[in-house]
Amino acid sequence: MAEAEEARLNDLLTERRVERSAQQQRKDLCISQLSPAEIRRKELADLVLKRREEITADTVRMEGARTEAQSSAEAQLAAGQKARDIEASTSGLKDGRDREATLLTQKEEEVVTWRQAAEKAKDLLASLALKKSQFDHQRQNLADRLQREYATGLMDAKIEGEDMPQSEEDWAKLQEEAKGLREKMEDMGPVNTEAISEYEELEGRLKFLETEEKDLTTAKAQLEEAIKKINQTTRLLFEETFDKVRVSFGTLFAELFGGGRATVKMSEGEDSLEGGIDIEAQPPGKQPKNISQLSGGEKAMTALALLLAIYSVKPSPFCVLDEMDAPLDESNTVRFVQIIERFVEKSQFLVITHNKRTMSAADLLYGVTAAEPGVSRMMSVKLTREDETPLFAQAAA
Repeated sequence: MAEAEEARLNDLLTERRVERSAQQQRKDLCISQLSPAEIRRKELADLVLKRREEITADTVRMEGARTEAQSSAEAQLAAGQKARDIEASTSGLKDGRDREATLLTQKEEEVVTWRQAAEKAKDLLASLALKKSQFDHQRQNLADRLQREYATGLMDAKIEGEDMPQSEEDWAKLQEEAKGLREKMEDMGPVNTEAISEYEELEGRLKFLETEEKDLTTAKAQLEEAIKKINQTTRLLFEETFDKVRVSFGTLFAELFGGGRATVKMSEGEDSLEGGIDIEAQPPGKQPKNISQLSGGEKAMTALALLLAIYSVKPSPFCVLDEMDAPLDESNTVRFVQIIERFVEKSQFLVITHNKRTMSAADLLYGVTAAEPGVSRMMSVKLTREDETPLFAQAAA
């Protein structure tokens, strides 16, 4: 019984192998009919190969376990059905490819038709461009002739509708009239065609210059008005300051000289801002006609009085006096120091001097000594207390 069963199974296995071989042949035939360039067919071929591997695996399992032959047969039947389904699917893909090939052929025919139409349009365009070039050449020749013979532009030479000559006689009259006009133009000589543009340019320049002149006149009037106001204000301030300086000058002159009279006056008949200033000084016991008749010390004291008079009205932070006390005697030096001490509250004084009395009144002394021959050394001496601020400094020469 076992041998009979084994023989029956072998026969069944042989039948399955034959059937599988037939299926493999049909499958190979399908694969050979497919185009290698189609992606879908390759995918199906891979799928068939996968199923083939499955069939091989089923065969191996059937040989290893005969007890599962029935289940392997069913798997074979299922694989055959799948192969048939794949074959039907590949047939549909082939039909789709044929339709796409037909559509591509139609499109190629349409492209050929459009190319032929484009070539015809290109030829027509070239012909029209040639005709246009000819017309432009003729038009330019006509324009040159009109300009040369009649000095008229092409656009200005248009004759509208009813003005066109209707007969040979009218054309003859028109030509005769043109000839007469041309002779008149020749008699007139060359015409400056740039005259209109030059006139417009000059007219624009004239308007610009007139506008500039108007602006300058207005600016000049405004400037003159501003100068007038400034002069009025300046003159008023100057006269006020001058009056104060004149009063202070007389007072300080009397203090420095122990009497006498001094004043400053503006020149008569002249503008206070442009005229000169006269200085009159009369020390006690003298009546000089000119300030040049004063001695050197008197001139120095007069100049100091005028300087300090100005300082009393318009103080300055600093004042430098160089050898101001050199021509002064002992008594005048005392008055000089006293006057300076009165003004140290308003200004700081730097006095260059050799006078010992002047140096003794200073707060700080700066000088140069020669302790050794050929060697100079700077030195300073403070003559005030630590809590005092020096306002009167002496530089000993």
